[in-house]
Amino acid sequence: MALDIHQIDRHFEVLKDAGVPKAYRLWSLKDHTEYDPRIPVVRDAENQPAQDVCDAFNEDSWVVLAGNVGTGKTTFATAAFNDMVAKRVRQSTNFGSKRPPKWMTEARFLRMAAVAGAAGYHGRAAYVGSMITCPVLVLDDLGGQRTELTKWGVGAIRDIFDERYSNERPTIMTTNLASWEELARRYGDHIVSRMIERAKYMTVLNGRDRRIG
Repeated sequence: MALDIHQIDRHFEVLKDAGVPKAYRLWSLKDHTEYDPRIPVVRDAENQPAQDVCDAFNEDSWVVLAGNVGTGKTTFATAAFNDMVAKRVRQSTNFGSKRPPKWMTEARFLRMAAVAGAAGYHGRAAYVGSMITCPVLVLDDLGGQRTELTKWGVGAIRDIFDERYSNERPTIMTTNLASWEELARRYGDHIVSRMIERAKYMTVLNGRDRRIG
């Protein structure tokens, strides 16, 4: 998936617009040439399940990565997202100019939706619509707040998953809720059934917290 220098610049512009945190934009699942600054993620036996599912991520895939804090869920989810963005930039440097991909934590999504809602119903609806129609989506840290979702929050997330499911748009989710039952208690059976049908299974990482060594 080699990019020329102009495509590399465009790739990082798209990641910035998508909301990928600056420290995460270099992550990739692959090795690259010397002039390409992207860095391959660390692979070992503990994160083998994440390697397998993210290496297979494609144009109509969904991936659900679950497990404890620091086990590599966000790292692999973001690397897979970054690589799909790179692939699409290589195919067209205009990728992301009209409908940018989205990298979003659940907490940030709810916070930004509230800000958009200050402009009225149409502002919030447009914001949720951008999550529904974006060509590639990472929704990170589902359930991370541990606070109960509002009725609107559940409805918005349900709309996102329903529409992305129906239109086969590639989607990656990460969560500390490491079973379908826990996810169903928070989001409802309808949302979880969409996750199961599209992702097929939940990939659970049980390794150490890599942030503390």
